[in-house]
Amino acid sequence: MKSTLNQWMQAYEISHFEVASFNGLIFYFKGTDLNTKSTNVSRFYETIQSHCALWVTELVPSYASCLVEYDAFASDHHQVLAKLTEMPNTIPDHSLNDRLVNQPSVHRIPVWYCVTQAQNDLGLVATEKNLSVDEIIKLHTKKEYKVYAVGFQPGFAYLGELAAELSMPRLAKPRVKVPRGAVAIADKQTAVYPNSSPGGWHILGLCPLDLRQKATAINAFKVGDSVRFEAIDAAQYEAILSSQNESKIG
Repeated sequence: MKSTLNQWMQAYEISHFEVASFNGLIFYFKGTDLNTKSTNVSRFYETIQSHCALWVTELVPSYASCLVEYDAFASDHHQVLAKLTEMPNTIPDHSLNDRLVNQPSVHRIPVWYCVTQAQNDLGLVATEKNLSVDEIIKLHTKKEYKVYAVGFQPGFAYLGELAAELSMPRLAKPRVKVPRGAVAIADKQTAVYPNSSPGGWHILGLCPLDLRQKATAINAFKVGDSVRFEAIDAAQYEAILSSQNESKIG
């Protein structure tokens, strides 16, 4: 039996929605904490991908919301809502292969935490937090972070939540150029810059992986995936960097 709009919203834990543009609706999700909201976003996102791919032109999941864009020449938002209420109230039973492809992944990212590196705020963060550099590194590497959103620049994944002891405001004066591979923190978030760009986050270290390459592309991250940072030394950093440069030449 077809769900009413309210029944459908309750089934997907949607608190409310708004018309975002002439061809977009944005849905906001319930949850007592960020993890619960993100889980509800992921469930909604996966079901739409499975059942509405033919008429949805873009899906943009975020921390506690999901933007659904559609062909405005083929449908208006009333028709889109009617189509959405026809979706099942549970995630479809994919084949084993589909589940293996779509399930959240855990990505391990090597980081060289170095206080002497130019454009590095590790020492500053340690001083501000009245902790040693080693304590800062342990706090940053001990957690498994969740991908809550992807944006700002192609492949920039917002990861959280950072340990409360590491929470730092953004820099008062953003850098004109943050190096590619910079691993940084701001507020309750952490991230890796996949490309060089301006930025106002505190830099803790550098990741040697070229996250723009297919094999390690950070844009392969999806909302719901997890990331673990692993500390490496200068020699390991240079070795990984060199091996990637050689593979490009080859």
